[in-house]
Amino acid sequence: MRRITDLSAVAPFPSHHASAQEWETFVQHYATSKKYQGALLLSRRQFIERYPSLEAWFAVPLVERVGRSDEECRQNVGHNDVLYKVCYHARHYLAFLALRGYARFDWEWLIAVRQFRPSSLFTCAAGDMGMTSLLDDAFHLGFAKPHTTSAFHWLVHRILMHIGVPDVEQITDAELQEFEQALDRFAERPDVDVLYGSVDEYRKRLKQRKISLHQLQVVLYHRGQVNREPQRVVNAPSRRVFVIHKPCMQEILSRYLTARSLTDQPATVKKLDLAMRQFVDWIEQTYPDTQTFAEVTREHVLEYAGMLNTRLGVLTSQPLASSSKCQILTKVAQFFREVSGFGWEDVPIRPLLLPGDLPKRPLRIPRYIPEPELERLMGAIRALDCPYQQAALLIARWSGARRGEIRRLEVDCLDRYPDGTPRLRIPAGKTYQERVIPIHEEAAAAIRALQALHKGERGLVDRKTGIITR
Repeated sequence: MRRITDLSAVAPFPSHHASAQEWETFVQHYATSKKYQGALLLSRRQFIERYPSLEAWFAVPLVERVGRSDEECRQNVGHNDVLYKVCYHARHYLAFLALRGYARFDWEWLIAVRQFRPSSLFTCAAGDMGMTSLLDDAFHLGFAKPHTTSAFHWLVHRILMHIGVPDVEQITDAELQEFEQALDRFAERPDVDVLYGSVDEYRKRLKQRKISLHQLQVVLYHRGQVNREPQRVVNAPSRRVFVIHKPCMQEILSRYLTARSLTDQPATVKKLDLAMRQFVDWIEQTYPDTQTFAEVTREHVLEYAGMLNTRLGVLTSQPLASSSKCQILTKVAQFFREVSGFGWEDVPIRPLLLPGDLPKRPLRIPRYIPEPELERLMGAIRALDCPYQQAALLIARWSGARRGEIRRLEVDCLDRYPDGTPRLRIPAGKTYQERVIPIHEEAAAAIRALQALHKGERGLVDRKTGIITR
């Protein structure tokens, strides 16, 4: 078996062992059988013989502190036959130390003991700790019971063992951010394959852990326990990072993006950044002596446009569609048009692309879903258990609103016209204009169902208006 001897942790806070009498008293209350009581008492005795101080335990490699490797798990090696059985058997004792405030544990160990679920020990040692109230709030927000219960116990128990306080209400935004960062960093450890089998296997679990952590943040936010708004970050497929090696070009681009961010949406600024970085990367490879944007000519940009005809998409490995080429060149043309208008130094004095240089976009007419397929789709929507998903899809079906607009609908978005027809107020979206439209009774009924569920949950800031939307 592979041994890791150079990766250890430093005890993050002062820590010490519990007395034999205190541990024995707890064990007699916690364990029902004499055999199990004896095993727990022996685990503490052997652990203290091996690690007289907790600092000594923190100092050994993480694989030893965890006690059981992924290989031993997969081979079903018995608990008494694992390589570091002293540490493995001591997990309950270590959790007890955290609940009593005698130790606070590092994120790395808490992440590495992936199958450790000491729910009954936590309940016996510290009572409910606020878990029932937390889960009730989660279920009220629409999270599924079985998965949420399991996921929240895994997360909350580890957070409480890190802060050393057995109280859910003591969890702050700082712990959530630290935990998320620690989960990301763990993938970079050289011993991750020993603990999780492989980096890929860990990343699969990481995705689910971060989803659950986001859900926990949502619940804590609506309880008023944390102030940072939950922002779901979707891990897009890995893309090439275009690094600019021309200092003057980098300075101008950064200055331009700062100016655009004052009025444009973050997604728009990100697209501008990507398009220009791709262009500069091509300039660096094709014309390495070009140091500033002022040296870029119309011929360079037209050559770049021609090159796009042979470029393959990163995700599709197919030639770029006309719409993709048009989007890239539109951003490049916008950059040169605006920086020349700003009158900055080291930029062209006039625009390098004209509207006629851009690829023509095919004009499409709306496509309609065939009736048999639409009926099948609507049947699936009506069968959904989640009222939020069902309402969102019904609103999309009967209003044609964009998904961002649906996500930002206010609780009081629905009323009626004088003749009784349901009326939906759609918030300002891509066009920066609110609008009011009639909507089908089926969608209106779904909205009313959500309004009935609303019990004063905390609102989120509308990123278009800056107003808190409830």
